[in-house]
Amino acid sequence: AGAWLTDEGEALPVEANAFSPACDVTANVVPAATIDELAAVDLAGKIALLYGELVAEPLSPKSWFLKGERDDAIMGLLEAKRPAALLAPPPATLQYEQFTGDWELELPAATAPLDVAKRLLRRPGPVHLRLDCAKYPATARNVVARLSAAGQPARKIVIMAHFDTRIN
Repeated sequence: AGAWLTDEGEALPVEANAFSPACDVTANVVPAATIDELAAVDLAGKIALLYGELVAEPLSPKSWFLKGERDDAIMGLLEAKRPAALLAPPPATLQYEQFTGDWELELPAATAPLDVAKRLLRRPGPVHLRLDCAKYPATARNVVARLSAAGQPARKIVIMAHFDTRIN
């Protein structure tokens, strides 16, 4: 997937988040650092720039059984306010490089380095964000097999993968 962010004609580094839909949008950047600020801003058709305590930890996927009230509040506000796209710096954790990677979130989302986010905070005017990425429906299957030799007790070999987990 390709990702481009342009501010006043200057190309800035940005990375499309996992599972993000594509977008090609020029809009004002609207920052929010807290849930209260997110609730107060008009995001319709704009690019939301989340920072501060909102991105202190990654946003849990909508259907994750361990998500908390914070995740529900942020997700609900983003879906209700309908921004054209979402930008955020990486969370302040070592395990995660992106704020969100939710296969159910139908919001174009990208990660900008912290210095880019700070630049946009100083000048929250229009920027151009283009994300060339796509999501495709897929089917997953569990495979169960037994390995045994004549006269020997059955042995079990466990091979596991958890492809919907996003720890980098």
